[in-house]
Amino acid sequence: MKEVKQDGQAFEIRVSESTGRSNSGALFFELKFVPHQVVILSPSFGCPALVKRGNNIRLFILADADFESLYRTDPDETKPRVKAVINRMLKILKWDAGKQIEDRPLYGDTANALPKIEVAYLGDIHGFKDGRLKDKDGKLFALLRESLKATYTRLRVKYLFQIELAPGIVSTSMDKNDLYEAVWVIPDPQDPKRRALYAEIQDRDTRQFVHGHIKDRTHAYKIGADAFDFSLDDKTPIQNRHPILFTNKDKLSLGHLTDVHVNSRQFAFRQSQAQVLQTPSGEEPVSEILGDQVNVTFNTLKNLMDQIGHSEADMLVLTGDLVDFNRNLDPTTVEDWPKKLRTPGALWELLHQSYHTQEKHYVRFIDDLMVTSLLLYFCTTYKKPVFITSGNHEMYSLPYGLSPRVLWVRANQGIPADHNLTIQEALLIYGPDYGHVVKLGRYNKENVEWLDRVFNPITDYVMAYQEQRFIGLAWGDSESIAGAAVRGGGVLPRADESLSDAQYELFKQGVTDGA
Repeated sequence: MKEVKQDGQAFEIRVSESTGRSNSGALFFELKFVPHQVVILSPSFGCPALVKRGNNIRLFILADADFESLYRTDPDETKPRVKAVINRMLKILKWDAGKQIEDRPLYGDTANALPKIEVAYLGDIHGFKDGRLKDKDGKLFALLRESLKATYTRLRVKYLFQIELAPGIVSTSMDKNDLYEAVWVIPDPQDPKRRALYAEIQDRDTRQFVHGHIKDRTHAYKIGADAFDFSLDDKTPIQNRHPILFTNKDKLSLGHLTDVHVNSRQFAFRQSQAQVLQTPSGEEPVSEILGDQVNVTFNTLKNLMDQIGHSEADMLVLTGDLVDFNRNLDPTTVEDWPKKLRTPGALWELLHQSYHTQEKHYVRFIDDLMVTSLLLYFCTTYKKPVFITSGNHEMYSLPYGLSPRVLWVRANQGIPADHNLTIQEALLIYGPDYGHVVKLGRYNKENVEWLDRVFNPITDYVMAYQEQRFIGLAWGDSESIAGAAVRGGGVLPRADESLSDAQYELFKQGVTDGA
């Protein structure tokens, strides 16, 4: 096999000698198209594009060295070779279409596409200070997490380009919003059945990342009318999505939720048959079954999403603390868990802090997968996109009790009430560790990996729509004020210390003219 290039486009040539009688000694040539490696940086699942009908679609991509070379060496200032590649590989699809698509050019033939595509090279991502990404006009539009630079370098995509697409790619309704998505797909070499499946290189990397932490759960959970039971939906893989909302409205409305704290162990709490006043066998209960009272934030979030989905809101905004902590209990690791976790003793043992670092029962990113499943359900059901920013709880490493204490002082008095429990009821649900608090290694900035890889590779962003500006600011790499401590615990930052210099610059850019 040999790789050759023509006009900057790579091809693989395979040469073999026939051993058949009729063609003995003949040479056979197989030509295989090798497309450019590209990652769509924006829009992303947690930062969609908002497009007024009749306006251009703006995207930012990271491309490989061959793509950059093709752009740099093309003597024609209009860059027709690069535009031909974009026309061939980039797709704008209905949200429900998925990534198993027909290989159709974006604007049909190349001659028709050239005047409708604009492309500008913005630079190597390693050249942007503190991840400050600027558009072709020199305006700051996003911050890229520093750790992702290594990921994209490993994927051999580090050259940032801005693409503008003229209207007319898709036919959208004039009287309602339409949700589409951008896709840069290539044949998936990991497809075992070689059915010419398509995939983005982001998806393959994300699939490996998810599998490395949650093993076989590389698909979303089933979300529907039936009670949630941790069953997987084999039709909904965890992929990198790039939503585009087309609308005819002059002003968009939003539904806003924050601190939703999705928590898988609450499904285990729900099984508890404990009572504050134990009812003798055969008698009428004199005290409530505690499991029946437990609030499950997953169910609450779905209910709120459905309300927003049916409302006049055009999108959903989630501002941090999507989950409680990074590693959490997976009830399904206990055989017949709905039955076995009914007794207080069985539940108390499973919740004991000695298990929290064991992968057998406590799984990284299980709550992030639950949130992802809900968001995919929301976008698909209601055709509305989602904006996401991170909070401090996304960084918490290990679980804590239902009434955590630091030096015998309640660390968060609201947690039992969040679960719809009193302190006595919380103790009966959780057991002797109800006051457990993680003191060391609790806050870890690396725990935000899921948000970076699945939701949004740009941590902070400005999105403009007409006169509106949507500015998303991530939590950051630290939770405490430097040098400050109270009884050994950290202190949340004050307002004048909460933004980094790069975030403040982005915020000012958004306030002045947005993009």
